[in-house]
Amino acid sequence: MEEGKQWRSAAPNLVMTIDQISEIGDMVHVSWTARGTHTGQGHGLRPTGRHVVFRGKSKFHVMNGKIVEAWNEEYRPELLRQLGVSGPKSFMLLFVLNLWTTIKGAISSLDF
Repeated sequence: MEEGKQWRSAAPNLVMTIDQISEIGDMVHVSWTARGTHTGQGHGLRPTGRHVVFRGKSKFHVMNGKIVEAWNEEYRPELLRQLGVSGPKSFMLLFVLNLWTTIKGAISSLDF
């Protein structure tokens, strides 16, 4: 959710379209396309004004009508390429995003 909010901040006109959806048991598979213009701040990137189009796939584990887990195919390298982010900077940004996701997951699983 947080990552989605960051990309929405970076591209306020972001539109996501579902290309295909299928259900197998308690798993829902979604192929999607996103389009937007990078005019805002998000993930520490300065606005580029570039229009981006990228595709991805998400998988959701649904129980009792609610999403309990979600996985996304890696789409960020293509998005960063379209934004003109250089190889080394792209690598570092992806590393930090993945590390942050891992840390947040570990913290949320702690029992206080």
